[in-house]
Order: sequence, then structure tokens, then C-alpha cells
Amino acid sequence: RSFVNLGAGDGILDDPLYQLLKNASAVSFALAAEGTQRECLKHSANLPHVHAVCAKVKAAEITEITDKIPQQFISTQWPEISLHAKRTFDEPALDVLKVDLDSIDCDVMQAFLARVPAKFVVAEVNDGFPPPLQMSMH
Repeated sequence: RSFVNLGAGDGILDDPLYQLLKNASAVSFALAAEGTQRECLKHSANLPHVHAVCAKVKAAEITEITDKIPQQFISTQWPEISLHAKRTFDEPALDVLKVDLDSIDCDVMQAFLARVPAKFVVAEVNDGFPPPLQMSMH
């Protein structure tokens, strides 16, 4: 199984991937990116078999993350999928992408998936913002 965790925190607390990542022998590849240095170091200690990238994740700089992913997961051409089009394409090699960045999730997901498709995407959704706060949905 293969995983990329963007906004990984400490790897345990409130992380839906923890149960899948805790057993190192069940993980073929895993990368976690966390922008908070303290949390990133905790993640490295909690899940030492997961490659940790201690850097803020930004859509414009997504290649800083994707360049650390083995070539077998990278797709140079991922088709636009329509409900009406019948297309055949290879199944993505990456099993799970999780994104929880608390602000730019959609933009980062779009940039990441354009380069590295995933079978499953896990994203945080919060649709309960009270006025005058606003959010952007894609």
C-alpha cells in the first residue's frame, strides 16, 4: 500500500491514515509533509518508516513534494474524466492521498493530482463557516 499525507501533523492525533500507516510491513511507500517543524519531528519519531518532508505545502511549489515520490507513482498524462466519455487508462499506482492543510486544500489537491493520480483522496471538509467568513469550493 502507498500513501501521501499532506498536512500530516504528528502522524497520530486526528490523522485518518494512522491505522493504515502504523504497521510498517504493510506499507510499500509513504510520504508525509508537515509545515510545522515540531509536528514534523514528532511524525518522524512516531512513524519512522514514513518519509517526512518538513515544509509548507503550496500548490505553486507542489513539485517540491512530488519530486520526492518514486517515479512509478508519477503520471505524465492523466486523462480528464467525464461521466459520458468511455476511456481506458491505467489505474493509479498511488493508493491514498490525504490533504488537510486548513486553507488551500483544493488548490494543492488539484496541483498534486495533475502530477500524481491516486485511487482514493481523503480531504477535510468544513461547510459550517458562520458569516462573515467565506470559503472557496472547487
